[in-house]
Amino acid sequence: MSKIVAIGQLALLWAIGGVFSPALAQSPTPSGQQQPTSGQYQISDAMLQDYVSDQNQKLPSVIDNQIRWDSIALGTGRTLIYNYTFLDPSIAGINPSETDQIKGSIVQTVCGNDQIRALLDDAVNFNFKYHGSRGNFLTEIRVNRNDCR
Repeated sequence: MSKIVAIGQLALLWAIGGVFSPALAQSPTPSGQQQPTSGQYQISDAMLQDYVSDQNQKLPSVIDNQIRWDSIALGTGRTLIYNYTFLDPSIAGINPSETDQIKGSIVQTVCGNDQIRALLDDAVNFNFKYHGSRGNFLTEIRVNRNDCR
């Protein structure tokens, strides 16, 4: 596993592994049951926005000496957007193979965590954006409930 892939996975685990507010951590729809349609969400957009606001008060936060969690936003389509910066100036780019490896690790982690999976089952999507130390965009990884099938 490359350094970039390992750092990307570490950022994910730190950011979404156990930092959800109690309201978001409740399992809204057990896996395998009918998925919610618009207006039937267990987790409202207001709850998502509250989570985003609460997290942003704690950010930015250096996860380790390699990566910083800069911010989180609520995008369209009930998408939680996580913004990270690689602090190592030698990381100037991420090739498609590394992006695929990072996505594979993220999907495995997200789909294997019951709390996070419950959010996906409630039509919450995740978007992870990675930037270089100079602010340059490196890659973006999107995860939705279809990735867990």
